[in-house]
Amino acid sequence: MLIINFIKDSDRKDLLGKIEQGLQEYQDIWDKDGNRIIEAIESISGLKFKENEINAIVYVSSLNSRSFPLSLIADIPLTIKPGLLVHELCHRILSGNRLIIRAKKYKDLSLEIHKVLNLIFYDILIDLYGEKKTKKTIKWESSSRSAVYKDAWNWVLSFNKETRSKKFKNFMDKQSLQEKL
Repeated sequence: MLIINFIKDSDRKDLLGKIEQGLQEYQDIWDKDGNRIIEAIESISGLKFKENEINAIVYVSSLNSRSFPLSLIADIPLTIKPGLLVHELCHRILSGNRLIIRAKKYKDLSLEIHKVLNLIFYDILIDLYGEKKTKKTIKWESSSRSAVYKDAWNWVLSFNKETRSKKFKNFMDKQSLQEKL
């Protein structure tokens, strides 16, 4: 099983309460659902994690979470934290498998990355947490983060499960072909 070590970003007294609460909530999510999360991500993506252990920094910020280094926002609603953790782990499995996402312009790269990621992320969330929680996560990502997230979700949600799966498989097939060249 993948081990995630949740680490406080800071011991600043004015932030410590939020950081410790966020850290404990992420730890509880991982303790309860970690095995299921890994199984769902690997099963739906068809990939395997290349890492056995990851450190996750839990912090208070208005910035987005990040996959490298794994950095998770402490002060967001508990209902959003499972989706945020899964989102960042989806980034990790894609990059760990050296999947390269290209865009015509650098400024479009984040959109292209999130389109590919969301092709699997949606079905992973549905599998793990059901439609109601998935819709809450999508609404939060689409409204509280950059327009890239909203655009990527609008694109992915225009497809049914079968089409999402085919599009992700096509992406994987292109990656495999490029590796052979």
